Amino acid sequence: VQPGTIDVKPLALTRLAAEPTALMVNLDHDDLHLVYLHRGVPMFTRSAFFSIATESLPTLVDRVQSEFELSMRSYTGSFLGPPIAPSTPLYLSSSSVGYQQLSAALEAQYTSRRLNLAGDYTPGFTVVNLTLLSRQVAKGLEISASVYNLFDTTYFDPGSEHHLQDMLQQDGRNYRLKITWGF
Repeated sequence: VQPGTIDVKPLALTRLAAEPTALMVNLDHDDLHLVYLHRGVPMFTRSAFFSIATESLPTLVDRVQSEFELSMRSYTGSFLGPPIAPSTPLYLSSSSVGYQQLSAALEAQYTSRRLNLAGDYTPGFTVVNLTLLSRQVAKGLEISASVYNLFDTTYFDPGSEHHLQDMLQQDGRNYRLKITWGF
């Protein structure tokens, strides 16, 4: 018998789910955790490790997407548990780094293909968001700047019975500047 370690972080993520069935994805500083929760029981967990310091951002995005796809293929192809329904809620979390009063957060959100009303699949996509935050610029003043959909990915969400289209194109790259003054 060889000693081993168990990474409990993926299981701790299940405590965040507001639904008994959910797919949890957490991108931390140097790792990715995936958990499929079915009726409150973790059915599948996977962790992948990489180095943010040595890999470029596009490489990291591709790696996260391929790890996610590999995990889903592995689960659906080799496990006889309950299938992951297209309507399963997806919980995403990410990590940030900071130095003194400045911090940065990078978030990658992957959404798998989803069935639309026409019976076709809306393609899966990855959207990356970046936020910079400066705390205490002056007394009580914080400033943050965000770029959503950093790589200007074209992506769609499935339409509903209230729409004429089967797929609805979503926003491209957009920006947000937030100034908070507490007194």
